[in-house]
Parts: sequence; structure tokens; C-alpha cells
Amino acid sequence: MALLLAEAAKLTNDTLIPGIIENVVVAEQVIARLPFQMIRGTGITYNRENSIGTAEWASESTAITESAATFTAVTGTLRRLIGDVDVDDFMQEVYSDIQDQTAVQIAKKSKAIAAAYATEVITGATSATEFNGVNALATGDQTFEAGANGAPLGFDIMDNLIDLVKAGGANKAFIMHS
Repeated sequence: MALLLAEAAKLTNDTLIPGIIENVVVAEQVIARLPFQMIRGTGITYNRENSIGTAEWASESTAITESAATFTAVTGTLRRLIGDVDVDDFMQEVYSDIQDQTAVQIAKKSKAIAAAYATEVITGATSATEFNGVNALATGDQTFEAGANGAPLGFDIMDNLIDLVKAGGANKAFIMHS
């Protein structure tokens, strides 16, 4: 009897890491900005910050209120994005005088996979085969509507968007349709 995925999954553990997946070959604008890391297991578990606690000004006699940061452990199940293309031996041998037919098909399949992944990163919603993208992960206080009347994108709106991203450092990017 062949080894089933369900049985193999029982013999592995989820990996707890602070970032997300690594090791993609294709250079796509969205993919190029993502940190990737190889993982083993059935999913990836990370901690999502809920609150950072509070701080307060006080004098020597003020009782200080205790408040700690809170987190939620989130597990994302691994998903597979794959493609298949067959080039028969005859076509490869006879029609590869100018371009290698197999190489062209593999390159185009890689491009299709990269495009599908980049779309999923933005618009993905958890299903049996897909993962959550930015639209599904962003909470209500992390979104901003540019204007009910279709106001043009300006620096003030871009500044508001930057302020909604609470992550420190320079890891902020605008991703938008052309």
C-alpha cells in the first residue's frame, strides 16, 4: 500500500518561525518583496500581535496599572501550487531547432505559477487548496478607503496607508494595480 499524505503528516511537526516561506525561483514583483524560508511539517505557526500593552505617565505615588502584550498563535496549513505540461518526444526532437520546446513550456508554466501565487498573496481566501492573502488577513483598522467619490490617489492617502501598517522597520510597500 502506498504511503498516504495523511499518514506521512502524522510523523512530522509544524514549524514555529517568525516569518514566512523561503525559496522561490521566479522573479515576480510581489514575490521579490516577500521573505521566504523552507519549512518542514504540515503547516506554519506564527504569533500575531493583538496588543502591545499600555504605558502611562506617573509620579512617585501613582499606582501603575499592569498591562502586557497579547498574542494569538496562528497556524497556516501548507498549500501546493503546481502545474503540469507534457511535450512528447517527437515534438521535442523535431520542433526544437530554434527553441527548446520543453524549456519554453517549463518557463511559461513557471510564469503562470508565479502570477497565480502573486494574486493569491493579495486576494487569497482560505479554502481546501488556497491560503489567506493580505485582503483576508488585514483587520478593519488596517484598511483605508481612498474616498467614496473615487478621489484620486495622493500623498496624503499614501501617508494614511503607511500609518496603518504597525510593523516596524522599512518593510512597507505599496502594491496596486497599474
